[in-house]
Amino acid sequence: MSCRFDRLLRGGGEGIAPEGVQEAGAFLSWLRKNGQAHRDHLILVLSGSVSLDPILRRAGLSAQANIYSPYDLKPWDGKTASACLGELAEAYDLDLPEAVRSDMCSRLRCQIPHHVQLFFDCLHEHLRRAGRSAAALGDVE
Repeated sequence: MSCRFDRLLRGGGEGIAPEGVQEAGAFLSWLRKNGQAHRDHLILVLSGSVSLDPILRRAGLSAQANIYSPYDLKPWDGKTASACLGELAEAYDLDLPEAVRSDMCSRLRCQIPHHVQLFFDCLHEHLRRAGRSAAALGDVE
């Protein structure tokens, strides 16, 4: 989300554009109003590889996001990452043996949740193009 906010603020140019700040401010005001109105019924998770705060601070919009609390999602341990890969495989009707999941986690070294999901997506696409639903160790390469 932060990358898209940055693009919105730039308005297609290099620096922050006044019309981009206006559009981002209007969207954040709407989001804030609805977040407050539905505080007990709605949980909104904004995520990105870069924190939204520095981008909003640069544009003078950081007060718009003060109803949100930052949450630092730490990398998973191997067991959690492997379990996630197993759940994803099940959801997509893929055969992803433990040895394959373990190799995927080893290659990632640091199991950042988003990276685990991206790796799965790449493997899934590879298998789809090959017309297969069972992964082998060679597919991880």
